Amino acid sequence: MASWSSALTEAPSEIGSSDTLPARWAVISFSIFIASGYDADIAPCIKRKVPVIWVNRHGEKLEGRKAPDATVKNFREAAAKLGAK
Repeated sequence: MASWSSALTEAPSEIGSSDTLPARWAVISFSIFIASGYDADIAPCIKRKVPVIWVNRHGEKLEGRKAPDATVKNFREAAAKLGAK
């Protein structure tokens, strides 16, 4: 059963923090990964077959790179795609 928080979050630059919790590459139990950096975040997930939503705020083109499971413009769209109201 999927669950989510009713509180939506914004980009680190909008909340004044760039902390990643848990630490990068920590063992976590999420079933989908949501991130904005293609090379640092999305590509490794695709390589490891982890379901991933790319928050592509700047309209980057894939240009030969593999497509993520979904692409959205912001975290609110990602939450909506996952069924958050």
